[in-house]
Amino acid sequence: MEQKVTLCTNWDKKRLMDLNFFHTFRRSRKTFILWGLLALFLVISGILGAVTGSYTPFLYCVIFLAIYVVLFFVVMHITVARQIKTNRLLGGSRLDIVVDGEGVHLTQGENASSFLSWGTVYRVYKTKKNYYIYQSSMQAVLLPLDCIIEGDVETLDALIDEHIEAGKIAKR
Repeated sequence: MEQKVTLCTNWDKKRLMDLNFFHTFRRSRKTFILWGLLALFLVISGILGAVTGSYTPFLYCVIFLAIYVVLFFVVMHITVARQIKTNRLLGGSRLDIVVDGEGVHLTQGENASSFLSWGTVYRVYKTKKNYYIYQSSMQAVLLPLDCIIEGDVETLDALIDEHIEAGKIAKR
């Protein structure tokens, strides 16, 4: 009998935020480097402030970092709202996903369907809550593990391990 896992989800704001945050933070080393440099600059300015007796550079760094974080979250929410508003397939509509030996089949309503064969998968990431199956460095299919309606996580793991080479699978 062929292994198969069926998921049913929707593209609501929460799912899009999960995908955008993962894509921005968990996947990209550049983002980690940027945040690391900002933290290092904050520590260095704090040390210089302690040595010189002037904490002004440190306070500027804290203010800059706070503004940066707030602006990042505002831009992320605006981006997701725009994605929902401009894409007819998003915004709460039901998405049926079937993962089998051929690949990932996506169906949304009667007029929208897509297929991602295992051979075209660029990379796969697994977290506690989701699988992210990238078909390019910028485009991914989100498989929320809490939306499995037929099959189980172990079967999904087995399908991915069987069809994707180990170097393309990352567990975060």
